[in-house]
Formats: sequence, C-alpha cells, structure tokens
Amino acid sequence: MSVYNFLSTPVPTIAYCAMHQALPQVPTNEYMKTMRELHARISAETEAINAGYASFLRETVGRESESLHGSLSQFLQTPISSDNAEVQRTLRESLERLRDELIVHGGLGLKYSVEGKFVFAPLKKTLERKLLLNGKTGLEEMGVTFGKGRGEVFESMFVVHGGQNLDILEHVVRDKLGIYATTHGKHIKEFDAYAYTVYNLVHVRGRMPDSSLRGTYFEADFFFSKPDVKYASFRNAFVVVIDKFAAESSVEHVSLWQRKLGLGKTKEFVLRIVCSSLKSVSAIVHWFDSYKEEVFIRQALVRDGSLLIKELLF
Repeated sequence: MSVYNFLSTPVPTIAYCAMHQALPQVPTNEYMKTMRELHARISAETEAINAGYASFLRETVGRESESLHGSLSQFLQTPISSDNAEVQRTLRESLERLRDELIVHGGLGLKYSVEGKFVFAPLKKTLERKLLLNGKTGLEEMGVTFGKGRGEVFESMFVVHGGQNLDILEHVVRDKLGIYATTHGKHIKEFDAYAYTVYNLVHVRGRMPDSSLRGTYFEADFFFSKPDVKYASFRNAFVVVIDKFAAESSVEHVSLWQRKLGLGKTKEFVLRIVCSSLKSVSAIVHWFDSYKEEVFIRQALVRDGSLLIKELLF
C-alpha cells in the first residue's frame, strides 16, 4: 500500500509547463531543433532511470532475502537442500510483494511531453477575437512582447505521475542534463521571456496523439478562473461538461488542469482541446458558448476567460 492508498487519494497526474519566447536572432527551425533534443534527452534519461531502478530493486530484494534467511537459519529445520531453496524462494516472493505494495506504479520520471508553438490566426467572430485578444494580453503580462522581429512563443509540457516524479524530472534537468551544459544550456541561451506553471489533472477524455503524429494537430487552450462557486461543485460540473463535449465533438483529446498549490502565473484553470484543424476552434467556442445547463461554465470559459491556440510540434 503506497502513501496514496493510505490517504485514500488518487496519485495525481502533474504537468510542469513552460511558456517561452525565442530570442529574435534565433531562427525558428534552430530553436525547435533545440527543443526536440531537450525532450528526447529527458525521455532517454527517464528510460535509463526506470531500467536502473528496476535492477536496484531486484538486487535489494535478493540481498534482503539472503540476509533474512541467514538470520533465521538457526530456527529453520530444513535438512534437505530443496527445502532450503523453497524457503529462500518464499522469502523473496514475500519481499517482492511488499515492494510492489509500497511503490507507486506507473513508471518513474517523465510520462510524456508535448511541445507546441502559439499561433495567432485571425478568427472572424467577435467572441473568438475577444478570447484570443485576452490570451495575447495574458502572454504580454507574463513578459512576452509582440511586434516585427520578435521571436515565436512556445509552450513545453512535461507530464509526470505523482509528486515523486516531479522531483525526478527536476533531477534529470538539473543534474543529468545540467543547467548550463549541453542541450539545456543551449536552450537557456536561446530564449527570452518565460513563465512556468505546475498543474494537477482534473479530468481527461480521449488520447493524446503520438509524438510522431502531433505535427498535424492544433490545441485550443482556454484559461479561466473559478467564479463564486465551491471548488468541488465547479470541478464536478466541468467533468460532466467535458464528457458531454467529448461525446458530441470529433476532437482527439480533452483535458482539464488546475494549478497545483497556486504555482504559476497563468489563470487557475486551463482546458486543453486537441483538434485536427484551426477551423475546429470556431466550432469549439460555439459549443461552449451554447452550453446553457450550468451558466457558470459558460461565464467562466467563454465570457471571462481567454484563448490561446497552439500548433502542436511533437
């Protein structure tokens, strides 16, 4: 039983998100190449940690099994060698079961990552233009500047399973890759404005497209705050809305995230919707604007919220 079982709470899915703007003098293709290398290196380090930790656990269980057997040998009546082997096997299996009960399953380190570039395509309807303007204003408040010659703006999203893996992600970036070394050091020299936010996953429907296919998709990100409604009621209502929207729409992936412990500069909630084209964004906005069952959902999302659109890269 892990501590999450003991607390009767699910293991949180956590997203560490970084919005960053490339320096004007850095070509977009070069910047994207650096980001692709960064994601690949974090993924590779995650695989190495999982393989190494699995080996470490096997060795630990074997060592403890032998130690326990040695400590109990004077009390064990096993004159036949096969009996002795059976005792050792039983001890090892017991320790392995205990190990499996105590660890958090789902793998260590990075679960998956997503990179996207914000696009500011002109939309025709007044409501959509207002939402996009709010989104652009939000980026400016975080230090992003727009205008001729300014760099493109990106968002990196690194998803982990449980707080322990957030520590592992930090270890990979800070200690394995090195803050100022190799790919991460190159990235630091290439970006200008930046903002970081940590989110907990509230609800999800659908499947994020595989990294190799993401270049054909877009993501509509609605940033919004909770109105004067209790958190439980607000989240529960959104779960119902997301399920209904996913059932009625031809989108790939819908996820609702809430800032973890208030960490970050964005609004408290973000609804991320992966769709196949920019044309889908208008239909998405219209669907939520037409939703009348819980008026505070529409108010928070499309009346008081903001919208950013990303071209998914990988």
